[in-house]
Amino acid sequence: MLWISLLLACTDDFKNVEQNISPIDTSELTNDDTAVDTGTDIDTDDTGNVQDSGDTEDTNDTTDTSDTEEPVEDADGDGWTVEDGDCDDEDPDINPDAVDNDNDGIDENCDGEADEDWVDPQQEDADGDGYTFDDGDCNDGDPNINPGATDICDNLDNDCDGLLSDIDVDQWEPNYSWTFGDFNATSYLGELADNTIIEVDNYHFPEADVDTFVFYDEDGTFDSFNFTVTLYQVPVDLDLSMTIDWYDESGNYQGVIDTATGNGPGTNVEINHGGTWGGDDTGYYVITITSVGETCSEPYILKLEED
Repeated sequence: MLWISLLLACTDDFKNVEQNISPIDTSELTNDDTAVDTGTDIDTDDTGNVQDSGDTEDTNDTTDTSDTEEPVEDADGDGWTVEDGDCDDEDPDINPDAVDNDNDGIDENCDGEADEDWVDPQQEDADGDGYTFDDGDCNDGDPNINPGATDICDNLDNDCDGLLSDIDVDQWEPNYSWTFGDFNATSYLGELADNTIIEVDNYHFPEADVDTFVFYDEDGTFDSFNFTVTLYQVPVDLDLSMTIDWYDESGNYQGVIDTATGNGPGTNVEINHGGTWGGDDTGYYVITITSVGETCSEPYILKLEED
């Protein structure tokens, strides 16, 4: 009976303990205190919204990682793109590194101004001789040719006066040829009258130079017809040759009447013409002089004499 008494005593104690437990006030608990483990992990984002961490899709990531920009191109291959400042990417001669010195109205260096580096050649002293084309420099690529230079024997117009070396000292140039009827030509010497002499000094330079002189001679009815053409005081640098052609008064070409050469450099050359027996030799006689050798420092003398 003792064990029954002990069991009853324990039962009464348990009831007393249960009666002393007060109910919990849930009104003051926070969200953290009331979270219930449902077996699913629950996350909250920064706004307090509950998110299911078991969902692997990030619905807040709106970043587009694809490259939507067009590639940068250098269409004309000049090393410059439009982004670099190339104002014409279809012309390799137009870019910020180009030289804009042409008078073409184009902005080659893409600085917004066309031809800013262009210099008028007429106002430029390219050879550095102190003269521009506007100053009268006839060859701005050669510093030895300008209005202040001295003309020398080189077949050039060194002083830009419009005359070559031999022309500068040879009053008869240009006398390379003669056209019938051109009686105002420098080389037309007029009429060789009876018992008269015509003399001229002439320079032969360069070697390829051709000197032409023309005179008129009338064949009188009762007088004999005869003239002599002589080249004398010939410089030692010249070996001259001479040919004489004839046109009648109407301008009909009668051909070559005679030729002659010297006996070497520095020797005289002479032609004596007596006309045709019983014919009329009136007309215009064209003397053509060529040379082996050249000089513009000494002239030879041409002498015409009517007998």
